[in-house]
Amino acid sequence: AVTDENEADQEACLSSLMTRNVEGVIAAPCGCNPNLFYSINRDIAPVVLIDRFFMDSNISYISSNNFNGAVDATRFLIGNGHRNIVCIQGDIDSVPNSRRVEGYKKAMTDAGLEEMISVVGDSFSEQNGYFETKLILGDPSKRPSAIFALSYTIALGVMKALREGNLEIGKDISLISFDDNMSLGYMQPPITRVAQPTSEMGRFAVKVLFEQIESPQAAITRIELKTKIINGD
Repeated sequence: AVTDENEADQEACLSSLMTRNVEGVIAAPCGCNPNLFYSINRDIAPVVLIDRFFMDSNISYISSNNFNGAVDATRFLIGNGHRNIVCIQGDIDSVPNSRRVEGYKKAMTDAGLEEMISVVGDSFSEQNGYFETKLILGDPSKRPSAIFALSYTIALGVMKALREGNLEIGKDISLISFDDNMSLGYMQPPITRVAQPTSEMGRFAVKVLFEQIESPQAAITRIELKTKIINGD
């Protein structure tokens, strides 16, 4: 089921699933309140979180290493001569978002670019990417040389705003996206992105869930898988 980042829909969906006597749940949660997932995991059926998770929780999760992925992406831009790099973030309360922002800041700080750090935005949405890019382009004298979009959907909004501003990606302004999507490779020019091992995350999540169904006292599993940069050039 897809809840489109709506916590009320997420709660309704989970409540509906619980009436069907499911033996386990794999979920990519939205929001920052883990209580419903805690209660399901404790009282009804084991839960394994995928991609997103809650810090310091007692629920198993499989995610990518968001921190290192963001460090690598930012260093990629710096290595290509960029200094004024704006980061458009997603949901502020999301752990993956927080880790990606930390990675961006780490790479900028390591390169001596602390004063150039700029983080804007507040949701993993196309609208957020579009709106923030419009604001960024509002003052040509402060226009960055590169934008780091912290999700594929944010990147779509960035691209729309750049097109409307008659700016060419890679020539007038560079763009890198966290999240891989097949369509990014077919853009003109192709978009450089941070690929997460989504298939591997799914396989691990299923394996861990079956282990917890068979052995409710199994240890909590916390796995963060390696990302990789896919160069659009």
